[in-house]
Amino acid sequence: MTGRRKEMTGMRRFFMGAILTAVILMLGLMLGAFRAEAASRKISKSKAKSIAAKHAGFKKSKVKFTKAKYDKEDNEYEIKFVKGNYKYEYDINAKTGKIKDWEKERIHKSNKKSGKYIGAAKAQAIALQRAGFDASQVTFTKVKLDTEDGKKVYEIEFTKDNKEYEFTINAKTGKIMEIDVDVI
Repeated sequence: MTGRRKEMTGMRRFFMGAILTAVILMLGLMLGAFRAEAASRKISKSKAKSIAAKHAGFKKSKVKFTKAKYDKEDNEYEIKFVKGNYKYEYDINAKTGKIKDWEKERIHKSNKKSGKYIGAAKAQAIALQRAGFDASQVTFTKVKLDTEDGKKVYEIEFTKDNKEYEFTINAKTGKIMEIDVDVI
């Protein structure tokens, strides 16, 4: 092999090595960017709803969602829905889609008066009147006789459009003690 030929072969090896090094560096940068993007991704709100409904044994289209909200601080979706006489609440990890916490609660829709109390139906009517709706316009998610600060109260919750209404009503007098309205 002549000197010129050895020099050409050496140059080829040098350039091939340089090209190979550049390709490896670019692939490494692309992989790093892909990993960073994947780490910052979260599942969609629709996917979180599907996960919750499926866990409860339903199709997403067969339940009435009352809340689906992304909690940035906890990086989770808060999902609430109603099916039949039950209210379901889920906290779903927004990155992995894993259920962090869930709860199923029976909704009591009693129209009976409870002794000396105004009754659940009257408490519902009071809440609806104050909110300016009738029963056909809302979805009740909670109607419960409870004790708060030693007093019997009705906890009335319902949703309409993208809002959740929560009322605390004195069970004896019918006086509204607290109102909370949240956008869901």
